[in-house]
Amino acid sequence: MRGRALVCCANAFLVRPRRGKVCRGKLDSREGTKMPTTPLEDMLAPVLARRLQLRNRVVMPAHTTNFGVGGAFSAQHVAYHRERAAGGVALIITEGMRVHPTSLGRANTVAAFDDRIVDSLRTLVDAVHAEGAKLAAQILHVGRQAGGHHRLSAAWGSSRPPW
Repeated sequence: MRGRALVCCANAFLVRPRRGKVCRGKLDSREGTKMPTTPLEDMLAPVLARRLQLRNRVVMPAHTTNFGVGGAFSAQHVAYHRERAAGGVALIITEGMRVHPTSLGRANTVAAFDDRIVDSLRTLVDAVHAEGAKLAAQILHVGRQAGGHHRLSAAWGSSRPPW
């Protein structure tokens, strides 16, 4: 992460990890660009984080919706995220997309390991982009916390620590 700016949703400012300082204004402050002067202007100003251009600094973090159907994003997902993008969110982070069958704790989670997700993900991306926002994916494996309830499989983890 060194050298990259982080967008912070809760506090609506940018933090530079190297220096730990609040960064007011745009990251790409070219000569002649008017810099925002208030925290609200900071939050609503467009920002360029490396090659990712965002319309503002409002980020919707990943959170579980339980809208998945058959391991894919559902129409309910699309409507849910489209509404947030239309409301002005610049970057939406998907709920955790499971990377292995052993991490599917429930039937209503999203399975990134399955090619059947591609069409539903494309629909979701198109809907969010149509409203002017960007989409990022959270990928995960919950390790031994999965429990294997959905597929009745043994839980996997990186090691065998005692419970």
